[in-house]
Amino acid sequence: MRIRKDWNADESMYGEDVLAAAKVADALAHPVRIEILRHILQENLARRAVTNKDIVQSFNYAQSTISQHIAQLLIGGLLIVRKRGTSSCYYARIGKLSVFMDTLKKIKIPDDFDKMPDFLGSGIQNADPSDPVFNPGRDFEWEPLEPTLEEVTGEKFHLL
Repeated sequence: MRIRKDWNADESMYGEDVLAAAKVADALAHPVRIEILRHILQENLARRAVTNKDIVQSFNYAQSTISQHIAQLLIGGLLIVRKRGTSSCYYARIGKLSVFMDTLKKIKIPDDFDKMPDFLGSGIQNADPSDPVFNPGRDFEWEPLEPTLEEVTGEKFHLL
């Protein structure tokens, strides 16, 4: 993630929290990284340390791919590393994830948000497949959308 040098976090948007949330969001921007973080969280909750070898054995990816994903989670601040002998053990930073979720809850939406077109909801399912906006030159099967974060967590989130 690159941020323009002349960009200033507006204090009304929580300043540094916004930058920290962007780093975490960037780290979570790949489904494999979310699964790796979930795996590490589960192992840590069971009071087990997790090494790179453990993660490689748990996922069907090459060691180099896992290492790249781990690096992104470390950059996002979601993991810490502790050396144990010749191994590196990974631990999830639950507090960092909690701050990220709290920051998302603070994002405000406009009062007239309900009047905006539904670009991501059911409208896309009813879109004309020949429309290049919805089908940019490739075959695409229309499937139901994934459950929303609100449906999964039971908490209300507001987007800009």
